[in-house]
Amino acid sequence: MALDVVTTGAAIPLVAFDELADGAGRRIRAGGLDIALFRIGADVYAIDDSCPHRGACLSVGRVENGRVRCPAHGLWFDLRGETSGGPATLPVHRYQVEVVDGVVMLRAGASGVASPISLSGGT
Repeated sequence: MALDVVTTGAAIPLVAFDELADGAGRRIRAGGLDIALFRIGADVYAIDDSCPHRGACLSVGRVENGRVRCPAHGLWFDLRGETSGGPATLPVHRYQVEVVDGVVMLRAGASGVASPISLSGGT
């Protein structure tokens, strides 16, 4: 039986921190969700793995300057939760994660929105 990420209060272990490649994404299935994890240096970010535009896997997108680019249509999402100043017309859910004893843990029930930056290049 899968854990319900929204209603449980416990943290869910996802993967060992050392198994995440720096500057790249990885798809993880946990609590009934497909989550894209991204390691940037000592930080880890988690968002839905499905682009809200056409469902492409964001975990295989290019990571640059704290953002991930959708591999299908080029939409950029800020992993740190910063916005570009424009309206977030196609947001993707962002999840709170932390590293505990070398393991990336998903904080159940804690989420936000990662705003899209642009369709073409996004700086």
